[in-house]
Amino acid sequence: MSTLRTAPALLLCLCAPLFAGDTWIVDAAGAPDADFATIQAAVDAAVDGDLVLVRAGEYPSLRISNKSLVVQGEGDVLVLGDSNIFDAFAIRVEDLDAGQSVVLRGLDGDLYGLVLEDNAGTVWVEDAEFAALESNRIYIDNCADVVLHDVVSEGATSAPTLPGQILPLTFSALAARDSNVSIYGGSYRGGDGAHSGYVPHGGTATPTPAAIAIPVNGGEVRLYGATVRGGDGFILANCTPGYAGAGVRLTSGAVLRTRGSEVAGGLFPVVPDGCTFSGQGVAIDLASGTLEELPGAVRSVKATALATEGAPVQFEYAGQAGDATWLYVGWNPGPTVYLPQPVGSGLHLASGVLIETGFLSASGTQTISAPAPLLGAASSLTLHTQGIFLSPEQSFFAAPTTTTILPAVP
Repeated sequence: MSTLRTAPALLLCLCAPLFAGDTWIVDAAGAPDADFATIQAAVDAAVDGDLVLVRAGEYPSLRISNKSLVVQGEGDVLVLGDSNIFDAFAIRVEDLDAGQSVVLRGLDGDLYGLVLEDNAGTVWVEDAEFAALESNRIYIDNCADVVLHDVVSEGATSAPTLPGQILPLTFSALAARDSNVSIYGGSYRGGDGAHSGYVPHGGTATPTPAAIAIPVNGGEVRLYGATVRGGDGFILANCTPGYAGAGVRLTSGAVLRTRGSEVAGGLFPVVPDGCTFSGQGVAIDLASGTLEELPGAVRSVKATALATEGAPVQFEYAGQAGDATWLYVGWNPGPTVYLPQPVGSGLHLASGVLIETGFLSASGTQTISAPAPLLGAASSLTLHTQGIFLSPEQSFFAAPTTTTILPAVP
């Protein structure tokens, strides 16, 4: 079992003078106390440093351009993608300058996925699930600093819908190009192969190949405790197989670093009668890239997503028995500073205060609790935190996590 402790030093830190912008409340049902009925309207009104608090409901697509914001879901929030297949997204973050940051927590995307493009600043995404019909579920292009924490993304297989399209399309869970991406936990799976339904004149049918779960074209991706699997292959009745997807494929000199992650290629789960084919997709396809497998175990810290001022904020630690632990409480995300072995992980906070939080018990877990700070004249506050673990074998920086503090209800 885990231990629960209150950290006085942490309390002092949380009660230090902190600054926050305005809070915009979004409610799809149009509640009287809400500022807007759509997330986009709130984002358009917000300025750097503001919080957009989104209540449960379904919302149209969302675009954030060149603004530092926190967008926090409260309950089940589903963002439905734009139907324009040539610029399709449920959530899009673009054109952040260096020093700007966007934090998304508790927002799911459907119909089309998450697009992050041309960001010199930092993007954090936590507690999210993305689905897509006609695109890769998460697409990251030319981004300097992206962190995905407990994100689920499963690539799709679509029927032919585009003009002139003959074959079904399969899509990846995440595609990254010329970007630096840190992935903590979560699950990523490529779309499955399918019967194409197309036979060229004088030829034989060919199955649509399964998708690679995570294709990486340039840049660097780091996997910590993530589950990655390529899409399953499809075999025709005449025993003609399509390709099973790779877990990860590296091209254009991309770098992949992994620790404590399960990476596998897709399978062929259904083999027609009379066919003897068996096989599996490649786990990591080093077409043109570099792989570094980092030793040691993954550690984690998860913070309460939402709390009211004065109420307990809990930080749940998971590591190995005897680990010395600290909590780094910061004011702004990024930019990530990657520390090579023997650390092999990154510091994701620009500045902050380091608080000693003791040693992990025999169970390897503990929960630290401290009252949330009083807001005073502020309408809200978002704390950015990251756990640090030290054992005789290694040091490790856990995934960053956020807590949004709201006013107490009168």
